[in-house]
Amino acid sequence: SSAACGAILPIICFTIAYIMAIDIEPRITNYIEELVDIFWNEENYSQFEYYCWIGIMNNSSSCVLKLSEFYYQSGKLNLMSNCLLIGVRKEFPICIYKYTHWQYVLKNFSLIEKYLIKAIDVGFETLFRKVVTYHYFIEKDYELVKIYSHIALFKRNVIFGAWMLGYYYLKIEKNYDKMLYYFLIGAQNNCDKCIYTLGCYYHFINPNYELAISYYQMGVELGCYKSINNLGYYYFSVENYPLMKFYFNLGIKHNYPKCYNNLGDYYNSVENNLFEAVKNYLHAINNCYVDSYTKIIGIINNKLDINNFENLEKTAIYLQKLKSLLHPNGQILIDSSDIIYMFDEDEDGGKWIPSDNYYGELTFNL
Repeated sequence: SSAACGAILPIICFTIAYIMAIDIEPRITNYIEELVDIFWNEENYSQFEYYCWIGIMNNSSSCVLKLSEFYYQSGKLNLMSNCLLIGVRKEFPICIYKYTHWQYVLKNFSLIEKYLIKAIDVGFETLFRKVVTYHYFIEKDYELVKIYSHIALFKRNVIFGAWMLGYYYLKIEKNYDKMLYYFLIGAQNNCDKCIYTLGCYYHFINPNYELAISYYQMGVELGCYKSINNLGYYYFSVENYPLMKFYFNLGIKHNYPKCYNNLGDYYNSVENNLFEAVKNYLHAINNCYVDSYTKIIGIINNKLDINNFENLEKTAIYLQKLKSLLHPNGQILIDSSDIIYMFDEDEDGGKWIPSDNYYGELTFNL
């Protein structure tokens, strides 16, 4: 039995040590990463480099990135590339992407697809979309956007690739044939943004209202609030007000503030129902659609005669609602001017002012 105990004891000790190692490894890695930051801030680059390598051996993707950036800034591009390649082999998604981008800089196009697909496959897809969007809108590196989007389209993410390529050809090259090609691929895969933009193309750029309505309705079925709003706007423009109201109210159910604003425009310009107009504008403001502020001010300035008691009562309601939107200690600033001086004066000092309405109510152009 003593022999058996002697054989079992090392196994027990090894198991305990292994369990302790599992438990302590994250804490060791965190400690190493803290040391790396300390030596970097102290500009002690030899110790910084040393502890980065210790961190890399302990599977720290942060240390891979910091060390590769250090080598890049030092002009040691081969070391930077090799450092990132270690992160690739350890399947750190961000390192795979960084290595992919380095291949793009070197124009190694055969390697870009290989490593970008690998990055997506190990969990980089969400960040990949953000990266491509960043390079489109911020860096304006359209060559990178096209290469990465083609890879996404044909290899891993059809919808995102089709949308980015279609949007590029629409906005940058204005090549509508290629735009249609990619957006139609997206539409076949139920990409609501591609479908909505196809509706906009046939609504505003190359008018074909039957096709525009068809694409908007496809978008409505997918719950695309922009398609809903544009259908409402189309029926507003052709004075089909029942259908207009239907779609704007449907958009409101989806909590799309522009539908509140557009419904307010209808009540303001068509029915001249100022109460309903302001009510919808206030709903839009509540949902952060700031353009409606100026429309309320326009109504107060241009359409409300505060000498009319009925309008005065409504004005109080509007102002109370505006007050409810204020932050603590916020203010509503109101200014007024007496424009009586603008009217002609007769010999006895009287003013020639219109008798049919309040003289302060006027229309002017800027």
